[in-house]
Amino acid sequence: MKKFFKHFLGERELPKDKLLRNAVAGLVELANMTGVLWNEAYLMYEEQESVSSGTVTYRNGRNINYFQFGANKEEAYQISNKIWAVLRKLFKLILLNEGQSPSASVIRVDKASKFEVKFSYDNDIKGMSIRLFDMGKPSSFYNLELVDIHDFIKEAQQKGL
Repeated sequence: MKKFFKHFLGERELPKDKLLRNAVAGLVELANMTGVLWNEAYLMYEEQESVSSGTVTYRNGRNINYFQFGANKEEAYQISNKIWAVLRKLFKLILLNEGQSPSASVIRVDKASKFEVKFSYDNDIKGMSIRLFDMGKPSSFYNLELVDIHDFIKEAQQKGL
């Protein structure tokens, strides 16, 4: 079962909305600190039992890439940890309010800070992965009408990587 949430300005802000806005603001801050040109930034956060993990990518035109933080690695690490903490709180709040916690979420935000969040439950992450090597597979979040798959990814997929 998947649930979708879109944030619209002007609605009454609930604690869930505030947590989402904080996570989105963190993602925008992370994207802007890299200095790369981006149209959309993506963040996937997974939580299973006591382990959580996340991935961040961006789209520039039709190309998807991982963010490279270079000299800003420590600052990026701190911002990422704050985002993960916010998302852990959000997942706990959803559990309290809805009786079930998501197993994963994907946040997509554009340069104007308009965002969409997709939640997955029951460890069903089909259509949720923002990993580059999952592009073109059923697990991928990306719409192939909007993005291109790099040749090196196609070659790696053909080799079974």
